[in-house]
Amino acid sequence: MGNGISICAAGTGQDFVTGIRVTVSGHDKHSDKQPKTETKAIYMGGTENQDTLSQKYEFARKQALKKILSQFEQDMEIAEDMKDQGDTVMKLDSQIKDERARLEELNERKKALQEQYGVASDSQEQKDLELMQKAENHKRYPLDEQYNLSEEEEEYLANLSKTPYQEEILMLDASARELKNKISSDMRDMDVEEASIWATKKALLKVNPMKKAKDEADKIMEVARKELVGALWDQGRDKVDEEMEEEKERIDEEKLEALEEKIRLKEMEEDEAKEEASRTYMEDSVFSASKNIVLPSGQTIDNLQQDVKSLIQDQTFLDVDLKGLRVDKKL
Repeated sequence: MGNGISICAAGTGQDFVTGIRVTVSGHDKHSDKQPKTETKAIYMGGTENQDTLSQKYEFARKQALKKILSQFEQDMEIAEDMKDQGDTVMKLDSQIKDERARLEELNERKKALQEQYGVASDSQEQKDLELMQKAENHKRYPLDEQYNLSEEEEEYLANLSKTPYQEEILMLDASARELKNKISSDMRDMDVEEASIWATKKALLKVNPMKKAKDEADKIMEVARKELVGALWDQGRDKVDEEMEEEKERIDEEKLEALEEKIRLKEMEEDEAKEEASRTYMEDSVFSASKNIVLPSGQTIDNLQQDVKSLIQDQTFLDVDLKGLRVDKKL
C-alpha cells in the first residue's frame, strides 16, 4: 500500500496558529477499490506553544500596522501643514485685495484734494508738489536714476515752503508708500507659501510614502507568515510521522490477526478431516473382523454390530469434546 501526505495550516485568524491539517491517502495494489483518503486535524504544541506562535504573529502584525499608522500620521501632519499654508495664501490674497482697494481710495482722495484746493494740473503749486515727491523718492531709492535731482532743483527745494495742499498730498503719499510696501511683502509671503505647497505635492507624487510604508508592512507580514508556517511544519512533522507509524502498526496488526485466524480455521478443518478418516477406518475394521467371529452365546452379528456402532459414536463425542478443549485453549 502506498501512502501520500499533505500538510497545510488549519484555520484562519486566531485559528491559523492552533494546528495543521493532515491528509493521508493510500492505495492497495492488490485491490481495485478507489484510494482511501483520510483527513485529520492535528493540534500540537499545547496551549503554551500556541500562545507563543500567536504572540509572535501578533507582534509582527502590530509592527506592520504601526508602520502604516506612523506614515498615516506623517501624511496627516503634511496635509494639515498644506491646509494651513493654503489658508495663509487665501488670507494673504484677501489682504492684498483690501490693501489695493485702500490704495485706490488714497488716489481718489488726492484727486478730491486737488479739486478742493482748486489746483490746476499745470500750475506752479502742482509742479512744486511733483518736485517734492521726486525728492522724497530719491531718498528712498537713491540708485534709481529717474529720481536724481540736479543742483538747481536741490537749491530750489531748499528755499521752498509747503502749502496746505502740498502737505496733505505728501501725507497721503506716505500712507500710499506703506500700503505698497505691505502689498509687496504680502505678495512675497504668498509666493513662498504657494511654492512650498507645490513642492510638497510634487515630492509626494514622486515618493508616495504611504505606498512605501504599505509595501514595508506587507514584507513584515510576509516574513511573519513564512516563519509561522515554518514553525508549524517543524512542530507538525514529528507528529505526522508518529501518526503515520501508529497507522502502519494498526494495519500490520490487523493483517497479522487475519492471518492467524486463517491458520486457525485451516487447522480446525485438518483436525476434522483426520477425525473423520479415523472414525471411518475404525468402523470398517470392526465390521470386517466381525464377519469371521462365531459367538457362543448365540448373539446375532447385527446386535454386536449395533453395540460397536454405539461404542464408536461415544468415542466420536469424546473426540469432539477434546477438540473443543483444544480450540478453547488456543483462544
